[in-house]
Amino acid sequence: MRLFFIGIPLFLSLASGAYSEAISPTNLPCLIAECLMQNPSIIEHALMENPDIMARFFKTHPSVFSAAQQDMIEHFSETVSCDLKKNTQRLFKNSPELWGHLQKAPITSGKRHIIVFLDPLCPHSMALFRDLLALSSHAKTPLALCPHWITQHHDVNGQIIVRSLMAAHILGKLQAYLDIILNQTGPLSAGLALTLAKKIGCDIKAFHSHMFNAHTDQYLMDARAYGNQFQFPSFPTMLYQKDDLGDHAAPNKSFEMIEGRPDSLSSLAKMVLG
Repeated sequence: MRLFFIGIPLFLSLASGAYSEAISPTNLPCLIAECLMQNPSIIEHALMENPDIMARFFKTHPSVFSAAQQDMIEHFSETVSCDLKKNTQRLFKNSPELWGHLQKAPITSGKRHIIVFLDPLCPHSMALFRDLLALSSHAKTPLALCPHWITQHHDVNGQIIVRSLMAAHILGKLQAYLDIILNQTGPLSAGLALTLAKKIGCDIKAFHSHMFNAHTDQYLMDARAYGNQFQFPSFPTMLYQKDDLGDHAAPNKSFEMIEGRPDSLSSLAKMVLG
């Protein structure tokens, strides 16, 4: 609402000009939108005065957040710069053992490994993870999915998401749990994660134990270390080998790379499976 009131003086200043006609409830939204387009600094000032304003707005209008999120996903296009791929090739060349480390402990079974770097707070990452899970059971070419969720030390919400996903996977409820949290619009706390896990039939004590143990702690630290090594500018970023060249193939020459999420599951399958 603060954004609305900040815009009121602007409307008054324009009253003697093109908007001198009476403002009715039906044309007010259009006038607000037009004024904001002409003076985008209004939004900037509002956010500087109250940085929580957007969070509160989306919390009280979850359908707007969901629509914006879905629109962002649908219109996202994947691109990989030459420099990004060259830097990744250079890293594998200097550390050839890294490729094998990234392929350890896949969450699905298959001969072809898909290494994907994900941000738990990024809707593209969550959607791509869902798509890769669906693709991993492909009858002709099953995929060994190797997700690396990149979080920051201060990112409590992101770490809770990753910890709960790991717990759900260990208990055999990953797909069901992922479907639930994809529909969540607010931050995921540990308490909420346990509540959601209970809804899909997980043992709460076991779920909590898998969320907070030494193995999960080490996974988060390792993934963060990989993120620091690669320094990808955005997530998700996916690495894979188009042909089954084996674990000891030279990755600096044979890997393919996708930055972002393909527009659809079919386009993802075409890229990864050929």
